Amino acid sequence: MARLVVPQAHQRVLRWLIAAGLAGFGFIAWGLAALSIWPLVFGTTLLVLAQLWRIDRYGLLFEQHQSDGAQQN
Repeated sequence: MARLVVPQAHQRVLRWLIAAGLAGFGFIAWGLAALSIWPLVFGTTLLVLAQLWRIDRYGLLFEQHQSDGAQQN
């Protein structure tokens, strides 16, 4: 089974989204440790938005891969 190569532009964006998700996780941990609501809510929001955006990027990558495969056939 051949591995798919993710284009450089997608890799760069995915790295930023992973960093945003990790920052969100840090805020969640801070909010839970300090028993403070605003970092908990902010971190959860940041984490969920980063994950949703990442899922959207994977969808775009999948569609791009499908269209490239259709053009080759």
